[in-house]
Amino acid sequence: MDVLGLAWRTALVAPLLLGLSGCGLLASGGLLENNKAVGSCQTYELEGGPEDIAADPKGEYYFISATDWRGLRRSPQAKGVIYKAWFEGETLRLAAATGRMPANFHPHGIDLWVSPDGRTRRLFAISRPGGGQSPRVEVFEVDDKGALNHLPEETSPDLLSPNDLAAIDAHTYYVTNDQVATSDVGKLFENVFGSRSSYVSLVENGKVRPVAKAAFGNGVAVAGDRVYVVESALGVIRVYRRGADNGLTLLDSYKAGPGPDNLTLVGNELWYGGHSNGLRFLAHALKETTGSPSRIEVLDVTADPRDRKAHRIVFRSPGGKKGDNAASGYADAASVGVPVGKDRVMVGAIFQHQVRVCQRGDARP
Repeated sequence: MDVLGLAWRTALVAPLLLGLSGCGLLASGGLLENNKAVGSCQTYELEGGPEDIAADPKGEYYFISATDWRGLRRSPQAKGVIYKAWFEGETLRLAAATGRMPANFHPHGIDLWVSPDGRTRRLFAISRPGGGQSPRVEVFEVDDKGALNHLPEETSPDLLSPNDLAAIDAHTYYVTNDQVATSDVGKLFENVFGSRSSYVSLVENGKVRPVAKAAFGNGVAVAGDRVYVVESALGVIRVYRRGADNGLTLLDSYKAGPGPDNLTLVGNELWYGGHSNGLRFLAHALKETTGSPSRIEVLDVTADPRDRKAHRIVFRSPGGKKGDNAASGYADAASVGVPVGKDRVMVGAIFQHQVRVCQRGDARP
């Protein structure tokens, strides 16, 4: 999403937002929640903000999408890279993924698909090139060593505002779109009032069709015939049944707390990042010295979704200031978290050029 553009538009009406109770930015009913830090961290430097993380199913390595989002607003030449990450003992190792890359590549949401026999692996990556170019999905073949080979013939048609994606097979995937409006006024209306005017699209063999509506569609995950979709503006996770034609039928909705972001499904657990204070998130998007509290939550999908006891907060940051001790766990605008073993979590944040590996907590919302 164009977070910086959203921040500038919202800043113009910030005094009004404080008086709105049902709007998109305040819709989840706790966007001004207070946070106490959970978990100490090791911090590793990157050349962009780690917006999303995709884990190898065997846990051997991770792919991290990183783009200098503030820099991209100034120049389409801003850095964008996919990192491969792996552990040597307790230490995380990072290297820019090798292989052929598309031009003007600025990765956002990513997903790693592995064939049932484990022989074929593909990394799907939303790219937001900037400079007036339309966003699209780029597809890479992943070899046995984790190197990437771009498959230009698999590049999606131009998309309006894709945010995240989840693959079904080597040629089929769902894409969430966070906005459909093209004017500043229309985008502001969508963001502030939580309008369900955006949508989830199915891309199948290069053809795109909408399959569900959403209010700022964000994270998405697929498990068998279940598809989970985040609607950030309403603070919910929708649960759909996937039909034989890959169409979606709504089954249920989970309350996800304020500002839910990227999703990762691990067994029966949905891991997701969340932005705990919408106004501070927007301020952080404009100015890095402003902290933005965030958290990583885990939801047991086998439990009653209306029972908040089914939720656990495994990482929580109160939002720091530039220069704060990184080990203290200050992760501003954390958008994604994935488990590392049984007692740690890898945390990515949209604007901070760092990825964190943190001790897991076990707090209730």
